[in-house]
Amino acid sequence: MANQVLMPKQGNTVESCFLSNWHVKENDKVEVGTLLFSYETDKAVFEFLSEVDGVVLKLLYKEGEIVDVLSPVCYIGEPGETVDIKIKHMVDEPTEKTVETIDNQRVETTEDEKIVLSNNHFASPRAKAKAHKQNIDLNRIKGSGPNGRIIDRDISLSKQNNDLAFAQDTSYTIKSLSNIRKIIGKTMMKSLQNTAQLTHTLSFDISDIVLFRKEIIKPNLPKITFNDILVYAVSRVLKNHIELNAHFIDGELRIFNHVHMAIATDTPRGLMVPVLKNVDMLTLSDISKQAKKLISQSVSGSINPDLLTGGSFTISNLGTLDIEHFTPIINPPQTGILGVNTITSRVKTDDMGRFVFYQAMGLSLTYDHQVIDGAGASRFLRDLKVYLESFSNHIKTEPFGLE
Repeated sequence: MANQVLMPKQGNTVESCFLSNWHVKENDKVEVGTLLFSYETDKAVFEFLSEVDGVVLKLLYKEGEIVDVLSPVCYIGEPGETVDIKIKHMVDEPTEKTVETIDNQRVETTEDEKIVLSNNHFASPRAKAKAHKQNIDLNRIKGSGPNGRIIDRDISLSKQNNDLAFAQDTSYTIKSLSNIRKIIGKTMMKSLQNTAQLTHTLSFDISDIVLFRKEIIKPNLPKITFNDILVYAVSRVLKNHIELNAHFIDGELRIFNHVHMAIATDTPRGLMVPVLKNVDMLTLSDISKQAKKLISQSVSGSINPDLLTGGSFTISNLGTLDIEHFTPIINPPQTGILGVNTITSRVKTDDMGRFVFYQAMGLSLTYDHQVIDGAGASRFLRDLKVYLESFSNHIKTEPFGLE
């Protein structure tokens, strides 16, 4: 009896997945562990390995389609076994024919565009008609369809159109946005359209943090990064600025009892924001260990989607990319996000009135002015600056310092 292969459910919040690639085709022989297909949630990419031996009897979806979780994706069974099933979007399912008139020529095509032989090269009826109408020489066009056939798209992109009289190179390459990129774009647009965002900036002296990091280099401790220290400090300061540790939904402010820090992470598939839960209850050592694990899983695409939700505040660090100032965008329904900038050299006067150089790190706080006033946002940044400039004193006296 044929075995159904179901679209896996990745996390409690995922209802459907994007089928990005098939790695097998019908009639292929597979074994346990054979890579069948790749699929994506809104943030992560996964691969599905066969759990049975047999032959691929039927692929039920095309690459690029959205599949509900726990729905059949394909069937694996014995050679020659039949599968009696009808799926709306089945791979290789015949498409309806369409008829249109181009330059008084009746052209009948399918979605795949029927191939015809003309002047010793292949061209679809639609492409042939459009080329004739635009006076384009088909012999000078390289087809992008199967077996080098010329299709409608090739005519549209051709530089041979008589109305293009440009002497310079006007060629270009089209790159389709990934599913993750599209979702990121929609989220950012929604954020800017539905929130009143404003950004405040300041910088702080990192001298104390630099000395602290040198003092805690120990074999039994993970390497503590600037970002680890910022996550620790922000989680403590937020406890006194509760409007920033909240969600704003339907006119109500939902203030969290603990800080769930979302850490913006650059990955090969785009921006991911894993969430470190209850970070205000963690030691600096634990923050460093858990943050590194979440970031690693995000970069590899193996992170559980449930770990990408539920953040109460976000930190976005672009300092390693030499960015001196930027305006981060809030991840709704959160009310704030902290941008971390690169380290720069500044000048200040000491107690004797002399000019001295020091290293400074810039911070950019974007907040939702619907729920927080400028003065409140400024007080948060000021308190965070004071905390960071005396970080070593705070962590030695707090109950959740280094173990």
